[in-house]
Amino acid sequence: MTWTPKPAYHLAEKTISAEDIADLTTWLGTDPWLTQGELVDKFERAFAEKVGAKHAIFVNSGSSANLLAWFLPIAVDREAVAENRRVVVPAVSWATSVMPAIQFGYEPVLCEADPETWGLDVADLRRICEKQAPSIVLLVHVLGVPCKMKEIDELRKEFGFLLIEDS
Repeated sequence: MTWTPKPAYHLAEKTISAEDIADLTTWLGTDPWLTQGELVDKFERAFAEKVGAKHAIFVNSGSSANLLAWFLPIAVDREAVAENRRVVVPAVSWATSVMPAIQFGYEPVLCEADPETWGLDVADLRRICEKQAPSIVLLVHVLGVPCKMKEIDELRKEFGFLLIEDS
């Protein structure tokens, strides 16, 4: 048996250019409103248009985004969520990805991690869907490594769960 190295995933690297820092410094010098100001509104509209959505809402952190993502199914159809509170959460993620589900009264079921992507293991997700019929599946692209989206989307279509992505 020979060992084949897996692709390297860089966990930390320089992502902000000197030009970005200069632009930010200039903008901060205008004494801007730091939250939900004109620039955020403009960005939300441009983002929604780019992805073909009616609206886009940006928040202060990924934690707040996860809280909103778990609340949205309740806000849209409280009765449907009340009928099936079982949800799949990844074994590898963050407390801020999973805790909102618990806060809103969902019943989390852990899904094994894929050894290549650290995301949801497709075979385990299938097993969970067949046995527990979850209403929602949380997908986390751990450290930006993309999950096996084609296979997961096929399961979504087959089993009809709502997919929440934390990326």
